[in-house]
Amino acid sequence: MSEWILAITALLALAVGFLLGFLIRRYAIQGKIKQQQQRVEGLVGKAEKEASEIVMGAKDEALKIRNAAEQELERRRVGLRREEERIQRRREKLNPLAVPIVPGGGPVSRAAAGCAPPRAGGLRGAAAALAPRHFEL
Repeated sequence: MSEWILAITALLALAVGFLLGFLIRRYAIQGKIKQQQQRVEGLVGKAEKEASEIVMGAKDEALKIRNAAEQELERRRVGLRREEERIQRRREKLNPLAVPIVPGGGPVSRAAAGCAPPRAGGLRGAAAALAPRHFEL
């Protein structure tokens, strides 16, 4: 009978050892899983922060480029206005009989500008008078 008790005790010790080994291994694996999850969460947080910084840097750079483009556009507009004013002054200097233009709209009437009325036929009438005539044979 002592052999039976020894065998049962050995089987119980084996079962308890197997159960304790299983639980200890499970606990160790769960600890490693938690550790890896914390590491992954840290990496994700760091990556999100870096992505946010990159996006903010890109937005700042885009704003700088946009402001520079707007400044360049305004500089060109000012240059064009100056050039137009210079050309207008030159035209006025070269042709004092030109019809003045009202700043807010179209030309001033010829009577108000002191100009003579256009000829009856205008340029077309003059061109017709000078054009060669074709005769039929």
